[in-house]
This record gives sequence, C-alpha cells and structure tokens, in this order.
Amino acid sequence: MPDLQEPVQEYLRSHDAGTSPAEGLAAAATVILTVWLLSHIMLERMRTKAMSHDFDALLQQIDREAKEQGPQAVAQLHALQVKYRMLNQIIQARRALKLTQKDLAQKAGLGQAEVSKIERGRKSPTLDTYSRLAAALDLEVPRLARRRHPRKAA
Repeated sequence: MPDLQEPVQEYLRSHDAGTSPAEGLAAAATVILTVWLLSHIMLERMRTKAMSHDFDALLQQIDREAKEQGPQAVAQLHALQVKYRMLNQIIQARRALKLTQKDLAQKAGLGQAEVSKIERGRKSPTLDTYSRLAAALDLEVPRLARRRHPRKAA
C-alpha cells in the first residue's frame, strides 16, 4: 500500500495553522488527488467499475467545493489536476514501454529514487525534470510548449 503519511500530515499542518479556506482546500485537494492517482493505478489493474464511479463522484464533489470557495480555489484545483494528469501520462508511458523506474531514470539522466518519489507524488518535479522524463519516453510536446505562430523569415 502506498505511503500517504506525508501528504496527510501536510494537510493536517495546513489545517491546524489557521490557513485560509482556499489554502486548506488546496492542501486537501493535494491529498485527495494523490490518493486518486494511486488508486487510479490500482483500479487499472483491477478493472473495477464500481470503485471508479466512487472516485468520479468524489472528484465531482471536490470540483463543486472548489467552485463554492471561489476563483482562487478553482485555479489551485485546476493546477493540481494538470500536475496529476502529467504524472499519470508519465507513469502510463513508462509502463507501456515496459521500462522500470531505473530504466527511465537512466534515459532521463535522473536518479531512480527521484523518479520513484515523483511517481508517488512525494516530490514535485521541475519543468526541466518533466521535460527530461517526457523526452525519455518520447511523449508528444504539450500544446503549451509549442509555438503558436511560425517564425517569419528574416
């Protein structure tokens, strides 16, 4: 079973520290999305529709709560969703290529422990690290990173 102690402790610290509701929601969303990511991976193996429906309902509830908290909470939740979608793509691509974390780390010029922490949500990779992982897995460049307009000839 994955170790969720650190994200849960982070949430509890933020909750006890008297932070704003938006920050508390962001911390809770981080914990929930970490659990969701790990559970999604487990569900993929189990192929259980009933549990998947429960997580979909939970994610819809989180979305509603963020909307109730206001635009800042919605923006923070969206940022977390993007982060976890990117992590999930990296994990799925690594598995599809039948690479171990060690194989991926070597291809990306990273340590295996760093790849493990990133995949478990215990470390937030930098843009450079995401880029290295994506390049090592031959993932398509995200739309955000592409030029919008071709350069004009000088």
